[in-house]
Amino acid sequence: MAKIRSFKQQFKYALYESYKKDESKHSAKNDERGLEGKIFSTNRLHDLIDLSNQLGDFISENYEIKKVAEINSEMMNDFLEMKEETCNSNTLFEYKSRINKISECCNSVYKNHDINFEPTKNYEKDNFKIRDKSMESEDLDILKQSLGESGNIGELALEIAERTGMRAREIAELRQGDINVEDGIVEVRKGAKGGNFRDIPMKENDMEFWKNLSDKKITNDNNKIFGNKTEDTINKAIRYHMKKNNLDKKYENTTIHSVRKMYAKEEFERVLKEIKEKYNDKNIDNEDLRRLAWENIQQKLGHGSVYRYELFDTYMNAM
Repeated sequence: MAKIRSFKQQFKYALYESYKKDESKHSAKNDERGLEGKIFSTNRLHDLIDLSNQLGDFISENYEIKKVAEINSEMMNDFLEMKEETCNSNTLFEYKSRINKISECCNSVYKNHDINFEPTKNYEKDNFKIRDKSMESEDLDILKQSLGESGNIGELALEIAERTGMRAREIAELRQGDINVEDGIVEVRKGAKGGNFRDIPMKENDMEFWKNLSDKKITNDNNKIFGNKTEDTINKAIRYHMKKNNLDKKYENTTIHSVRKMYAKEEFERVLKEIKEKYNDKNIDNEDLRRLAWENIQQKLGHGSVYRYELFDTYMNAM
């Protein structure tokens, strides 16, 4: 008896079979089946495979079934409900659209079955959560000035977040030895989420800032820039000055994280510009260039190197 392939393998086979590399999307619209169950972009193919891998893990862990033909809409609704805990409405809307396409492709390839596991849950686009707010540069300047006038540690924390996109906990754990001016990198080791250590390149115009910080006299035994201050202490200090400057309602439930989002957006645009200049003479799709740029930013943020659309959506669509 032939071994049944895993869900990931079944999905991947269906998606690759549906990839019409040499077929025109425009001409396909005139076919009897139109665009149903067809993929025309390499970027789209990779995005669908990324999601199908998540679906494969979810189904294997939660249901005692073996074939994609046994998947139903309720299972996909359960998957989306799980994602509601961490994703905004725009991402969920995109997830649903991609699940629909995966369902179409499976139905087209596995012709002996009537496959339809399109979710029935509905999501509206552009319904962002307040916690997805990105700091505006004018507001950041107001905060830094307010914190600086009082000699508050929050000013330095914001300066570091603005230059690196580091999390509050990572900033609190930053040691002077992690500032490697010679190699031009900030080494994120302690406090890194999920143990995802990384090196963040220093920008040329920030070198003086980092050199001054690396030369600063540290009096505590642990060599930490902020001594025994915790991420909560830093965030509370910044929150206080947000309230003092009437910014607390605008950035409700977010402090350092809003600066992290600002960094991600600005750094993405900078890296994308560099990549476009590098591949100017190559015939590369703009979406593929954007994907390359985001993979670079993902690594700097500590989210790994494997492209994740939902992260791009969360950071780039922050209000």
